[in-house]
Amino acid sequence: MANPRIVSAVATGETPIPDIFHVSLHHKIYFPLHWWSDKILRQAFDFPHSIPTTTITAVQTSSLIAPPSVIVVNVAKALKELGEEDAAQLTPGLWRQSARNLLNSFKLLCPPLDPANPSGPKYTHASEFEKHVLFFANLDCFEESMSIWSPVERKLRYELFRDGIFDHRLWEQRIGIAQSTHDYIRSLGMTPSSLPPATPASSPSKRVLHDDQNPSATKQPRRTRGDEPRGALPATREGSVARGLICAGPHMAQDHSSTKATFQDGTDHFSRLLVETRDIRTIKPFRGQGSKSLCIGFNINKSCTVAHDADRVHACSLCGGDHPALARHPMCRRVRDGVIIP
Repeated sequence: MANPRIVSAVATGETPIPDIFHVSLHHKIYFPLHWWSDKILRQAFDFPHSIPTTTITAVQTSSLIAPPSVIVVNVAKALKELGEEDAAQLTPGLWRQSARNLLNSFKLLCPPLDPANPSGPKYTHASEFEKHVLFFANLDCFEESMSIWSPVERKLRYELFRDGIFDHRLWEQRIGIAQSTHDYIRSLGMTPSSLPPATPASSPSKRVLHDDQNPSATKQPRRTRGDEPRGALPATREGSVARGLICAGPHMAQDHSSTKATFQDGTDHFSRLLVETRDIRTIKPFRGQGSKSLCIGFNINKSCTVAHDADRVHACSLCGGDHPALARHPMCRRVRDGVIIP
């Protein structure tokens, strides 16, 4: 026995993680977060035949030796039984439990960081995901506002999976934007669930993917390896109000064409999207030397209370004026590419 324990009627002990989960994670096969819950891990450990598997070829590490084949979880089949990740069904307790187990698996796979060894790794998935988990678990709104922070957490989690580095300032900014967007929707007398789902510009005829653990629900497009689409952030209903921040068009800023830099009247765009950081930034120097990042919360809800540094300013992303982009200000009425939604 690797971890002998006394069987108790009141204590469950440490939840064992099946080896196939570790192997799948090692090969960058990422599951919906609730698959790391104690209940599913125990099921997979006690009844390994209940988890569908598939064989993949490992990453090529040598030109002289053929990479071996490894057995991993067949995510496409497991989705039918275990379901997609659904923020509406995740509770704060279930999120904390699942995140802890996923972190334990990362810690087993990743080498420990040694500050005394300058040639050793400075970042690992374990070190960055641990900071991520601690950040969200310590939010003031962790218990009562999970519907607000959960979509943000999921996006940033997959950024870490793509070798991103935890940035406390950026994480705080994303939470601030989510809270501001939520408050703005409420100020209009609406709720996030009453907004129409955002449709990706690249596939307007397809239904937007909304995760659902109910296997009998409407069939949705499926990710083949449990990962988010590469190079794109999943759309959210809250995000649908942030359209038109660069050109006033009917699309979100992240879907703005990188080749389009002028309005229909020939005037140059004032801002652009930095794909690497998902920042909206002025194209030319603004309010001093260098370009500036524009506060998205200010541009969509008019009442951002976040304290920014000198590099992030409250200014209209369409013209640079002291008003939000969605305020229909007279200075922005020359824009004719689309309609700024209220």
